[in-house]
Formats: sequence, structure tokens, C-alpha cells
Amino acid sequence: MPFHIAYVASKHAVMGMSRAAGLEYARYGIRVNAICPGFIDTPMTAAHNEKDQAMIDRYYAAIPAKRVGQPEDIAKAILFLASEDASYVYGQGLIADGGMSAM
Repeated sequence: MPFHIAYVASKHAVMGMSRAAGLEYARYGIRVNAICPGFIDTPMTAAHNEKDQAMIDRYYAAIPAKRVGQPEDIAKAILFLASEDASYVYGQGLIADGGMSAM
């Protein structure tokens, strides 16, 4: 993302901290993971829509899932990581972006 160096750096920092904490606390049975959301329909993204609706429309059209993510999509990912179904998942980032990062 050009011109978003602080934003990009903070995302990399979160993943580095999640990995390190996941390793440090695994021996205690404490799981540390991160959710990596794509563009989710929230008040924050609505504010971006007002600034450049044409750019947002192009981005939405490119999402492989052919829909904008909803807060419930992220909640479900969090519930998975908090569940026993993810009991062997440590220090990972779960990407929930409708397939954008796979392109």
C-alpha cells in the first residue's frame, strides 16, 4: 500500500508480536493468535467511502468472494480461534479478507 507506511508497519508489528507471544506462552497452554481482516463494512470504512467512492467501488468489485466482509465474519473467525477447534494453533494470523490476499 503506497503512502501508508505507518499503517503497514503496524500490521507487521502485530504479526511479529503475535508470533513471538505465541511461542513464549505456548508452554503454558496460552494461545496467542491474530485476526487479519480485509475491508470490513464498518463505520470506519464508511468514512473512507465518503472520501473516494469510485476507489472503494473498484476495490469491492475485486474481492474474490464477491461481497464485502461484515463484522460477523470477523466475529466468527475470532470464535474459531478461541474454540477448542483451534487448540493446536499458536502464533498465527488468520486472514479473513474474502480471498484478496490470495490474489
